[in-house]
Amino acid sequence: RTSCILFIAAFVASSLRHFNSSKFAKWLRANRRYFGISMAISHVFHAIAIIGLAILAYDPDLANDHGGNLGYFFIITMAFTSFKTTATFLGERGWKILHTVGMYYLWLAFIYIFSSRVTECIPIYLPFILLLAVAMLLRLATIFNYKFKFNK
Repeated sequence: RTSCILFIAAFVASSLRHFNSSKFAKWLRANRRYFGISMAISHVFHAIAIIGLAILAYDPDLANDHGGNLGYFFIITMAFTSFKTTATFLGERGWKILHTVGMYYLWLAFIYIFSSRVTECIPIYLPFILLLAVAMLLRLATIFNYKFKFNK
């Protein structure tokens, strides 16, 4: 859940700045890289916990979650390419593709996992789903705004 909050901060930073010129929106946009890296670090601890549980429970299925593994691949590669020296390796276009696809994949992963928790009658995940939905609406509004050049 902490990773989700950090993810949402990075996910909406540009969109929030697009629609709002407050000091907070500027600060969030300027620091979105650090929210993303913090999310990656948070998820490293999450991965260690999952691996430990798989070992202690003797359950190899915990480690064979291909969708989750793809999420970790995106988290790791996005974190490593969040710096100029490693980002230049991908090039601007490759960096943009990786980070765009990765962000939307992680958004879907959070929605999928948290929705399954709500259907298991764990209501604490419902506010996270609502925050993720609002975050996506904000991103879509920004895309729509750029495409049709409103506010320009």
